[in-house]
Amino acid sequence: MVRIVPLLLAAACAPGERDAAAVYVAGETHTIAWEAPEATADLELVSPTGAATPLAQGVTASGKLDWTVPLEVEAGRGYSLRFADRDGTPVQQAVTLGALIGFRWNGAQEELLRLDPVTGNTLLLGLVGDLERWNVEVALDRTAALTHIWGVDAAGQEKIYTMDMFSGAFLGDVAVHGTSEGWQVNSQGDLLGLRWNGAVEELVSLDPATGLSTPIGVVGDLAVWSAETAIDATTDTLYVVGADASDAWSLYVMDALSGALVDKLPLAEPVGGLQWSPSTQQLYACRWDGAAEQLVTLDPATGATAAIGLVGGLQSSSAQTGYLQTWSAQTVLDDVNATLYVFGHDGVTDKLYAMDLTTGALRYETALSQPLLAPRLVY
Repeated sequence: MVRIVPLLLAAACAPGERDAAAVYVAGETHTIAWEAPEATADLELVSPTGAATPLAQGVTASGKLDWTVPLEVEAGRGYSLRFADRDGTPVQQAVTLGALIGFRWNGAQEELLRLDPVTGNTLLLGLVGDLERWNVEVALDRTAALTHIWGVDAAGQEKIYTMDMFSGAFLGDVAVHGTSEGWQVNSQGDLLGLRWNGAVEELVSLDPATGLSTPIGVVGDLAVWSAETAIDATTDTLYVVGADASDAWSLYVMDALSGALVDKLPLAEPVGGLQWSPSTQQLYACRWDGAAEQLVTLDPATGATAAIGLVGGLQSSSAQTGYLQTWSAQTVLDDVNATLYVFGHDGVTDKLYAMDLTTGALRYETALSQPLLAPRLVY
């Protein structure tokens, strides 16, 4: 009997966060291992519809396969790896196929693209309706498998555009009133954003069916910020990086259900690209140390930061190779595979930097022919 060795199984987690299965990201190479001491088996990838794609045939004994997920295979849940051994008994392991996505203007419309992080190749998934201008605001509703995009059409109407999270199919748009930023989704599927009401920064909940938003809280004394938020959707804790009127930077901790301000933790300096890791229970971000862009952890209980690596592997102020010189705080967290993707520019070309969150080291860097906006990881 074949037994699949669960080398990449993720820990159990809250619904909507990720499946309790391996997450294989398009473009990345993942190891599939098995034990079949007395069997001859075929390894197949089985889609949610039951279609089987051969990955390896006639494998024997214990072994492994390094499989690079094709960019063309649609991301989604409900896939499985299936071994059919010599007595015909299938053995299956559930897997999720994930993918990096991002947005790019083609000269006429905003495109949604799937990105291979290793090669920089892209695949067009769809067009974002009549969106013409936007503030790079995107939220993923993982439970409903929807991508929400905030933007403005040619007539100046603000809208929320909705697309299928996996296929990229355009599903429709709804007019909204008032600009909000820093969108996240809580455990109940509520869309949460922040907006200035003329006196304070409000936390609002938006109904994507009607476009109407309702204030549910106030982000303390926040007066200046750059739309930096992250959410722990298991505990419904929203983290906001910003400064008060005296320009003192803090990590504001909000209850993502009630809208209440839970805590305000001092930050020595601003950070960008804020991400929450369910597996390590830490916040990750980047900050400039005067010579290089550091990858840092933030303690969600104290706000204390600790550098764990340099984005691009810069070792000294004179080094240029791999040096993240300019960026717009765009990061993507692959929590299952302990990778933070950082999108930036090295002074010559746009690049993606893949950082190992376990060691803080640069896994690789990839030149991009054109920058992608609002990158996200769908799974």
